[in-house]
Amino acid sequence: MVWGGLLRSVAKRNAVRTYVTRLPRLLVKDYGRSETYTPAQVSRTIARYKLNADYECYAIAAFSGPDHFAAHHDALGQTCDYAAMRTELAAAHFHGNTQFSISDMPGHFLQGMSGDSGFSDAGGHHGGGGSDGGGGHHG
Repeated sequence: MVWGGLLRSVAKRNAVRTYVTRLPRLLVKDYGRSETYTPAQVSRTIARYKLNADYECYAIAAFSGPDHFAAHHDALGQTCDYAAMRTELAAAHFHGNTQFSISDMPGHFLQGMSGDSGFSDAGGHHGGGGSDGGGGHHG
């Protein structure tokens, strides 16, 4: 059981790091420069480039606005906490700045940033979400 949690933690950290470092460039390639992207655009880009989709809610929280995020999850019958996910992303990748945008990401303008320290493994922010009980994929 401990190993399962550790593996989920590593998988989550790696997936989110990829969203922050690679996804900005891929979204620009697919859809042009924008401050936000729709959840559908984010999901399609993750699928197109075969990125780990298990934590895609974090990518949607990073690249979509709160209204698009809420509408996307409402349509799927899922409850996810946009503010909590942004806070977690900000602590791990943006020095706590919850107002980060795509222009703050290294894959967008090749800016440097800190490592993963501070990224929480405390479940996820899905009310009734993933079947693994650890903030993963909605199942």
